[in-house]
Amino acid sequence: MAEKKEENLHEGHRARLKKRFLENGFEGFEMHQILEFFLFYSCPRKDTNELAHRLLNKFGNLPGVFSADMKALTAVDGVSEHTAVLLRAIPQLMKCYSTETMKERSFDNCFKLMELFEHSFDGTVREEFRVACFDSKLRLTANGLISVGTPSASAVNMRRIAEFILSNNSDMVAFAHNHPKGSSTPSKADVSATRAICGTLSSMGITVMDHIIVGEDGVLSMRQSGVLGVFD
Repeated sequence: MAEKKEENLHEGHRARLKKRFLENGFEGFEMHQILEFFLFYSCPRKDTNELAHRLLNKFGNLPGVFSADMKALTAVDGVSEHTAVLLRAIPQLMKCYSTETMKERSFDNCFKLMELFEHSFDGTVREEFRVACFDSKLRLTANGLISVGTPSASAVNMRRIAEFILSNNSDMVAFAHNHPKGSSTPSKADVSATRAICGTLSSMGITVMDHIIVGEDGVLSMRQSGVLGVFD
């Protein structure tokens, strides 16, 4: 009888959170309540409040939970493989949503490009290098991940960059990479690599619109910042 009463309490709590979400989204939700809401769908018969707190205590905040790898997630008591996959999928879904909603826009200035890439690295703790391709009206046609590195560096493969651009039939592109553990200020290696890539692609008739860097402190446009005239 006590087990039945506890189940009813859980169901009532879930119903109240769902009602709040449907009325106002996540407005007014605390971090553990947002996490708890998603856990409803992988833990249908468990009290997810305790598990949500356990995850936040382990990883610090929502980005920490969503960017944790499968091994670290499943090491937390109560987290099944199914739950870990759901948590890992959330930032990837956000990236897809962001890309798709921007496809009809014209990316004709650096501020729009910064907005495009701002959330492209959500959920990752390693440096990634991405290439975005645009059509003749500067509308987004592709935003692809080219390489994944370490928390402080990412390798740039010129061949893969060129193949991706050519496969998308584009001659207008922009690059982006992240500094997950640092500021958005470009390093000497960033400047050198950008100059080399621009030179190679220019010889192929491809224009590099910008190189965006996403750091802990925000987003930077290398074109706007005028770093060593890389794009001249």
